[in-house]
Parts: sequence; C-alpha cells; structure tokens
Amino acid sequence: MMCGKPILVNKDTSTANKVLEENCGLVVNAKNVHEIKAAIKELRDDQKLCTKLGNNSKKAYERRYQWKIMENKLLTFYQQLK
Repeated sequence: MMCGKPILVNKDTSTANKVLEENCGLVVNAKNVHEIKAAIKELRDDQKLCTKLGNNSKKAYERRYQWKIMENKLLTFYQQLK
C-alpha cells in the first residue's frame, strides 16, 4: 500500500474485507491458480484500473496504515496490557 500498488489478496479474510472497503486491489481464491492468473492479467492489461487501485492503496496507507498511526495504536494496546 505504501508504494501505491494494487493489492492481490485471498478471499474470505479480514485483509480481503479491507481491500474491498478501500477499493485498493483484487480479491481472489488463493487456491485457484486460474483466478490468480486472471487477476494478474487484468491488472497488467487495464492500466486505468491498476492506477486507480494503486492510488486508492496509497491513500488508504496514508490515512489509516502508515507507521505513525500504527505505532500509536500499538503503544495504546501495550499500555492497556499493564
């Protein structure tokens, strides 16, 4: 996400839910090589889609997942363990 690239993830996972929510990548069945291959080809062949998903990925990283944000969440979590 930090690099502004689309993400390819396995379906039915919390990560897949985030990717769908942020519209920053494609969700596939990781056990289905044909789905993976089709998704990679789609990203390769549709530059507009690839750019859109990549831009959304970068925005999501900056808004929610950058280190400073995650650092604060982790510190808060660790403080609650005391």
